[in-house]
Amino acid sequence: MLVLINFFNTNTKALSTTHLHRTIAAKDAELIAERNHRLQIGKQIHHQLNNQRLMKEIHALDSRLKFVLNMKNFMHFLDKTNSNKKFNKSLDTCHQLREEYLVKDETKRELTDLNQPYLQLKEDYKV
Repeated sequence: MLVLINFFNTNTKALSTTHLHRTIAAKDAELIAERNHRLQIGKQIHHQLNNQRLMKEIHALDSRLKFVLNMKNFMHFLDKTNSNKKFNKSLDTCHQLREEYLVKDETKRELTDLNQPYLQLKEDYKV
């Protein structure tokens, strides 16, 4: 009889240990799934911010290309005219266009503004 009771106690301990291991494994799996989900969200946010930055850079390059094409047109115009007055007027117009299309500082500010929310989200989702 004592052997039988001892067998049941040992068996019960084994069952509770097995149950505990299963519970721990299930919780580990849940935490890993949550971590992976957060990492995936972080990657998506990073890609979205990167795409926004690239779009801004494309728009800036497009503006610069327009400026270069306008400069080419002005150079063509200057080749056709020999008047100093027209040359000075065209040069002034060229300088005005150059000032209008300078976007370097503005692009840097916009990228900084976009990078701040990304860094905050990255900080929030650190595991």
